[in-house]
Amino acid sequence: NISSPCLTLSISKRKPDILVTDEALVPARFFIPQPPKLDKAALRESVLTDGEVIDGVSLGNGKISLNIRRK
Repeated sequence: NISSPCLTLSISKRKPDILVTDEALVPARFFIPQPPKLDKAALRESVLTDGEVIDGVSLGNGKISLNIRRK
């Protein structure tokens, strides 16, 4: 963090995004039925939290966020 009388700067590391490289290889349980839609939240949870390896999915680079707060 960098602070001054009028603002604060902070950098935080964010979770990586899910990059689906081949949706046809992703198991059906990650699709929301009618109409079929990939459930990226469930997919992200399984890959990031549970450490599951899923064909057709890879991790992207995490993002870095710069926050500026004015005082």
